[in-house]
Amino acid sequence: MRAHRGETPLKVGSPQQQAMLAVLLLRPGYSASATDLISALWGEEPPSAAMTTVRTYAWRWRKMLDAGDPGAEEEGARSGQGGRPASSVLVSMGDGYRLVLPKLAVDSAQAESLAAEAERIARIDPLRARDLLNQALELWQGEPLTGIPGPFAERHRQRLEELRLTLLEERIGLDLALGRHSRCIPELTSLTTEHPLHERAYGLLMRALYQAGRQADALAVYRGARQLFLAELGVAPGAELDQLHRRILEGDPALAAPEPGPAARQGPVSGAGGEAAAAPVRAEGPETGAVPGGAGDGASADGAGGRDPAGSRADAAGTSGAREEGDGRDGRDGTAAARPAAAPPRPAQLPPDAADFTGRTAPVRVLCEALGAPSAQALVIASVVGMGGVGKTALALHVAHQVREFYPDGQLYVDLRGSDPVPADPEAVLSGFLVALGVSGDAVPDGLDARSALFRSVVDGRRLLLVLDNAKDAAQIRPLLPGAVGCAVLTTGRTRPAGCPPPSRSTWTCSSPPRRWPCSAAPSARSGWPPSGRRRSTSWWPADICRWRCGSWPPGSRPGRAGRWRR
Repeated sequence: MRAHRGETPLKVGSPQQQAMLAVLLLRPGYSASATDLISALWGEEPPSAAMTTVRTYAWRWRKMLDAGDPGAEEEGARSGQGGRPASSVLVSMGDGYRLVLPKLAVDSAQAESLAAEAERIARIDPLRARDLLNQALELWQGEPLTGIPGPFAERHRQRLEELRLTLLEERIGLDLALGRHSRCIPELTSLTTEHPLHERAYGLLMRALYQAGRQADALAVYRGARQLFLAELGVAPGAELDQLHRRILEGDPALAAPEPGPAARQGPVSGAGGEAAAAPVRAEGPETGAVPGGAGDGASADGAGGRDPAGSRADAAGTSGAREEGDGRDGRDGTAAARPAAAPPRPAQLPPDAADFTGRTAPVRVLCEALGAPSAQALVIASVVGMGGVGKTALALHVAHQVREFYPDGQLYVDLRGSDPVPADPEAVLSGFLVALGVSGDAVPDGLDARSALFRSVVDGRRLLLVLDNAKDAAQIRPLLPGAVGCAVLTTGRTRPAGCPPPSRSTWTCSSPPRRWPCSAAPSARSGWPPSGRRRSTSWWPADICRWRCGSWPPGSRPGRAGRWRR
C-alpha cells in the first residue's frame, strides 16, 4: 500500500494499520462500522483489545492524513478543539469511520472506471478501448495488498488479481481484433504458464497462433490444455474452447486475422471473446460503382483518370463478387476486407466404378433409395453382406458413384481387410481420414477414442459418404462412424455388423451363394479332359467347359470372368 498527498508520499505505518485503511478504501462509500473493521482485520477470533487497537489506528491515520492540511487546522479552530484539529479526511460515523476522498482517489476504483469506459466504446473505437485498458493495467505495480494481514485483504487480493487477468484478456482480445496477433503470442504463452487452469487464456493463445498461420501449434495448445484439465480437474475443457478447436480445424474464415492499421478501428469487437473485427462497410458510388477508399487511396484517380463507365462498372462488379466470395482484399482502397481461410478439403476417394457392371437391379435400386436422401434426424447406414467373391465391393462402389452427388462435402473409402489375417486398425484408418479432411498430421491425437472424437467434430455439419469395404465386425466399424446427420455409411462384409448404433434406416442386401451351372456330368479336378466315355459332340460339353473354367462361379460374376483353365 502506498499513499500520497499530491506529490508527497505518506507513511502508511504497520501492516495491521494498513489493513484498517484498506477496509475503508475498498468498501462502498469508503466507510465501515467498528464491527466490520474488527471482523475484516481479525476474522472470527478477534483479540480482547480489538476495539482499542482500532481506535489507536484511527488516531494515527488522522494524524498522518491531516498533517499539513490548513483546512483541517481551520476546522479545528472553529470547533474549539484548540491545537487538536478535527480530521477532514477520516471522520467518525457512529462507532465506525468514513474516508472523505474523491471518487477515483483509489487506483482500483480508477481501474474499474477505465475498464467500464473501454467496454462502452469497444465496438465503436477498439483502438481507444485498447489504450484505456492499458492505462488500467499500468495501475498494477506488483501484487495488490502485499503483506497486509486479515481475511478482508486476502479476499480482495484475489478479486484484484482476477480483475487484472480479466482486463489483460480484454486488452489481448482487442489486440487480436486489431491484427496484432504476433505481439500477443509471447504474452499469452507466459499467461498460460502462470495460470495453467485459466481456460480463456488458452483460447486467446489458440486464436493468436491460428492468425499467425500456426494452425498445428494452435491445435497442440488445445491438446495440452485438454490433457491438463483431465489430469488436474477430471473434466474436459468447456464448450467454448471445444467450439474454437472445431472452428480452427474447419478453417473458419471468421478467425482470420484482419489487416493491421487504422481501418481496424471501424470493426465491431467482442470484448469478452476477442473475436476478430468485422470488415468495415464500404458503399459503392452511385454512378460508377467504384468503391471509395480512405485518404490516399485510388478512389479519386478513378474519377479523374478518364476511365469509361462500363469499365468502372465491370471493375466494381468483379470487386464486389470477390468480396462476396471471400477472395481477400479489394485491391484498390487499402481497406481490410475479411481474409478468407482455405476451404476445407473435399476428399473424393472412391475407386472407379466398374465399366462392365451389369445386373443386380433390385439391390442397386434399394441401396440408392436408402442413401440418396440423407436423413435429417440420424445417421444412415446401409450394408452389403455376402460370401467372398460375389461382388459386394463392385455393387457398393457402383451405388456410391450413383449417390455421390448427394454428398457434396466428399466421399471417403477404405478397405478394412476384414477377411485378412490382420484386419485394418481403426486408429490408423481414422488418421488417414483426418488428414484427408484437412487436419495436419501433427494435430492428429494419439489413441482410438481421441481420434474418433476428433473425426466426429471435423465432419460435424458436413455431408459425407463413407464406404467401409470388407469390414470384419461392429468393433471395427463403430469408431469410424460420424456423429453428424446428413452423412451416410455404406459397408460391405461377410457377416452383418451386429452391435452398431441404431441408424435412422438400415438396408441389408444379402447376396446368395453363386448358383452352380446344371451339368449332367461334372468334370473332376483329377480327371482328364474331356471326361472319359464322352464325346465332344454331346450337349453337355459347353456347360462342363464353363463349370471347369469358372470354378463353379456364374460366368457373369467377376470371379467367373477372371477364372483360368485348370489345365
